[in-house]
Amino acid sequence: NDGQKHDVVYVFSMANTIWAFDANTGKQIWPKPVSLGPAFRPRVTSKPGQHRATEIDSWGINIHWGILSTPVIDLDAHKMYIVNWTIDSGGNRLLRLHALQLEDGKEPKPAIPIQASTTNAAGKTLTLGQGQKQRAALLLVPLQGNPPAGQHKTLFAAFTGGENPGAPHGWVVAFDVEAM
Repeated sequence: NDGQKHDVVYVFSMANTIWAFDANTGKQIWPKPVSLGPAFRPRVTSKPGQHRATEIDSWGINIHWGILSTPVIDLDAHKMYIVNWTIDSGGNRLLRLHALQLEDGKEPKPAIPIQASTTNAAGKTLTLGQGQKQRAALLLVPLQGNPPAGQHKTLFAAFTGGENPGAPHGWVVAFDVEAM
């Protein structure tokens, strides 16, 4: 915001909050932290006297589940892409893809809901569930420079297969970032 170039450290929390700091001075660059909405707070499923477990985490390590994976930065577009979990007004989990401007953390367009489904060889429809975690770092191809004529940059996000024994299936979802 000061018109100067900075070496920047972006800090992300599982509570869906992002900060930008000058890497050399530690001074906060964005006027305030950016919030990507309320993080999902899983229901505790353990019984009294047991180790803390939740509906999505057998060990109950985290109480907030928002930004789980490493975002990716597109230096050409001056944007940062982030996948997170948030909740709607009814308490339902939502997976979203955000594109934030590097300079100020603003989101010029609304986040894109992440949804996917396919049919397996047995004819069963598989749906990317809202309980499937997106932990792998995002991948942007090409990371820098112009793609060949007629092609756009593609962002890939990988999701776990879930924690239900006997029914695992993972996902890799591709996004054309030109639309963001």
